[in-house]
Amino acid sequence: MLLGILTLVLAGFLALAAATPVAQHMTDNLATDKLVFCHFMIGITSNRQSAADYDDDMKRAKALGIDAFALNIGVDPYTDAQLNLAYESAAKNDMKVFLSFDFNWYNTGQASAVGAKIKQYASLPAQLMVDNKVFASSFAGDGLDIPAMQSAAGTDVFFAPNFHPGVGDFNAIQGALNWMAWDNNGENKAPSPGHNVTVADGDKSYVDALKGKPYIAPASGWFFTHFGGEVSYSKNWVFPSDLLWYDRWQQILSLEPRFVEIVTWNDYGESHYIGPLASPHTDDGASKWVMDTPHTGWLEMSKPFIAAYKAGDKSVDKYITDEKLIYWYRPTPRDVNCDSTDTTMEGNPNNSSGNFFRGKPNGWETMQDAVFVVALLKSPAIVAISSGENSKTFEAQTGASAFTVPMGVGQQKFAITRDGKNIMEDTSLKDIVDTCICGIYNFNPYVGTVPAESTIDKLEQAGLAMLSQGLKVPCPTNTLGASGPRPVREGSVQVQSDLLAKLSPELRLMIWEMVLGGMRIHIVQRSDRRMSHVVCPLTNTCDICLGASPQPVKGRARTIGNLLALPTTCRQIYCESIYMLYTMNTFEFSNTWSLTYLRPTIPPSFWDAIRQVELCWAFPGHWLPSKDPVKTVYFSAGRQQWIETCKALTRMESLQSFTLQLSGSWFCEPVEKIPVFLEPLRELNLKQGWKLQLPKQPYYVKEIRNIDGDLRKRGIDCLVRAA
Repeated sequence: MLLGILTLVLAGFLALAAATPVAQHMTDNLATDKLVFCHFMIGITSNRQSAADYDDDMKRAKALGIDAFALNIGVDPYTDAQLNLAYESAAKNDMKVFLSFDFNWYNTGQASAVGAKIKQYASLPAQLMVDNKVFASSFAGDGLDIPAMQSAAGTDVFFAPNFHPGVGDFNAIQGALNWMAWDNNGENKAPSPGHNVTVADGDKSYVDALKGKPYIAPASGWFFTHFGGEVSYSKNWVFPSDLLWYDRWQQILSLEPRFVEIVTWNDYGESHYIGPLASPHTDDGASKWVMDTPHTGWLEMSKPFIAAYKAGDKSVDKYITDEKLIYWYRPTPRDVNCDSTDTTMEGNPNNSSGNFFRGKPNGWETMQDAVFVVALLKSPAIVAISSGENSKTFEAQTGASAFTVPMGVGQQKFAITRDGKNIMEDTSLKDIVDTCICGIYNFNPYVGTVPAESTIDKLEQAGLAMLSQGLKVPCPTNTLGASGPRPVREGSVQVQSDLLAKLSPELRLMIWEMVLGGMRIHIVQRSDRRMSHVVCPLTNTCDICLGASPQPVKGRARTIGNLLALPTTCRQIYCESIYMLYTMNTFEFSNTWSLTYLRPTIPPSFWDAIRQVELCWAFPGHWLPSKDPVKTVYFSAGRQQWIETCKALTRMESLQSFTLQLSGSWFCEPVEKIPVFLEPLRELNLKQGWKLQLPKQPYYVKEIRNIDGDLRKRGIDCLVRAA
């Protein structure tokens, strides 16, 4: 009897102990009652390999005041793997996340599956808790059996789905999300005469239906999608956006909902992303209109509004910490005709959804041909805006204010002045043109800031995978900044030149890229001991690639003069093309000293533009410490040269690809020494890692796996392979 009682007591004690972390977590609510969420698409993140791939998103969002990501999920086979990484990263970065079930993929008969998925992640540290309940949401889902879902979850769930007033059961839920952040016609398209449901109308409809329950108010900056017959999910329309991002935040400050959800962080396909283009993702075909159109300026604009919203303040004045301008505009006027080359004009797309239209996106008439500017100021100033030949100045007051200037083809310039002096000014990297960029109708805006961001936000390779699919014309990739910084000056276009005055910037850049890009440039020493180069023929006849003496060979080498022949034609061509010489070529260093010797001979801005480097290096035996005084001298000099080279590499701001080739003719060290040699490269963290190419002797080939594992344990992120 006593044994039975002790057993029961012990079992109860163990159960209580096991439950304690969960119980503590269940009361881990965020401090403020007002929370800001941001919708995050898991469906395009299958290429993320570790929790670190989510860190930048988490850190950026937290810095803005976003409290949690709503992780939009379907039923993809990689969903759980990515959710685990996202939850891990969120916990590490003091962020919260929650599940948002996408009923484009789930169906309302899967209440038990929805509940089971909530249960699967409910106890993780990063799970958002609201009112001591596990928070979850959805996209659509009217008709879901809420009691069945709650039962399967096995815990209290604060379920705030995207149910629709008059359709979903609002009595069974704890709150609701309104997805429609754009004025519309009531049928998921742009407003039409006599049919205009404003975002404010939607707010009222939801607030009335919720009867005092928490409302998740949507906030979005844009909507444009343009999938043609090249994919199975064809759709092509816009919602009127223009100054929506500014106007909506003003509405939210007045409305004071308990929750706000930003739509979205990374839905590039519908153009309402505010997160970086560089955030790792796969391409669903949206790269055609997303490339070269960053939106991160909207992140900056939202920061004081989020702070004011959480404080219950109707004004952002005291929450502006840095003065700046945020501007945005479409890259082309709406009347540009692209029918002959647009991707929606071909094939017979499936239009069972009713969302596909040929040519210009449905609703295009609702968009203004204008440049939109928001000023965030600590004191009054003059805001000057020039769009092509259209120029206006505005008296901007303290706080946040918005201005509009008619769109003009050409450069876009912005400035803030006080007392007749420019406080800050900049020229956008993106011109407005009256041609069809990549041959398509592009209604996605370019968003910039003054001062400009320190780095140019660009799509990574995975985000460009489907760029050319369906296109009828060439489409240069990631052209922003290829010509270097844009000076603010009048008369920069040389109108007397047909090439410069009549060709669009995109076509000119294509020409410069064809002339200056795609080369492998060997950096060598000439016979007179001066630095020089040889342009590799990219065949098996290259003396340097074959290991011959790296001296320029007559007939094969391009002199510096030849490489600079195009850029030095005139000032405008120089400004537009010179950076391509550094951004679009691979620089190969065959001597151990040549990289550090070359660096001082190149202007820092050019050096920092280099993206691809290959380095051939030898670690002869005397590189290791030795008691021999002669070898000690060699060791000291060799090690110092290597460390300086590594420092130079790790400080290259734009470096994207690096290959280190260990020379087979010199390198003969045991494999266990390799991590010692490579220790100075521990700080070289490239998004795709870097490559280590070993000599192809059998000894090294069979040890590749061991070497790779040892390097990863030491935090050296490289891919090991044999030559």
